Amino acid sequence: MRFLSKLFSVPELNKYSEKEYERLVWQAKLRRGDAIWVIPCGAGVLAAAAWIAIGVVFVVSMKASGTAPTGAALRVWGAANIFVAILIAVAVATAVRWMLLVRSIRRLINKAGCPFCEFSLVGLRVDHGWVRCPECGERVFLLEHRLSPDDLLTEQERNKPLPSLGAGELGAYRKRETGAARRK
Repeated sequence: MRFLSKLFSVPELNKYSEKEYERLVWQAKLRRGDAIWVIPCGAGVLAAAAWIAIGVVFVVSMKASGTAPTGAALRVWGAANIFVAILIAVAVATAVRWMLLVRSIRRLINKAGCPFCEFSLVGLRVDHGWVRCPECGERVFLLEHRLSPDDLLTEQERNKPLPSLGAGELGAYRKRETGAARRK
C-alpha cells in the first residue's frame, strides 16, 4: 500500500515512518468499517456492468449495419469483453478503496478539521463546547466529534506556558520567593 501513496502523490503521508503509516492505514480501515470493501466492490461491479453494456450496444449497432461478428468471432469478442470488464472492476475497486482510505487518513491526521467540509478549525474560540466553521457555517460540537478544546490550539498557543503557573517570558518558571528572601 505504501507504493500507492507515492504513485498517487499523497505528500502528507510521505513524512510518516513505515510503522506510523501502517498504523494510520489500520486506523482508517477500522474507521471505515464495512464501507472499505462494500463501496469499492459496488463501484467495481457498476464499472464492469457499464463496460459490458457498452459492448452490447456496440454489437447491436454493428448488427444494425450488417457487420456484426458471428459464431467464433462473437465468442472471442464476448470473452475479451468479460476479461476487460473484470480488469476494470478490479482497477475501479482498488482506486475507490484507496481514495476512501486516503480520505479517512487525512481526517485522522487533520483531527481538528470540520466534519462537514474538512476546513481546519485550529485557532477558533470554543464557545460552550462548540465552534462555528468559518468555511461552511456549521456548528461543530466538540464532544460529538471526539474533539477537545486543546485540539483547536495553534502551535504558538500550545507551546505558550500557562500564565497561572508563574512562567517567565521565555517559558522558564520564576522561583517563588520565600519569606526570608523577601525580607532582605
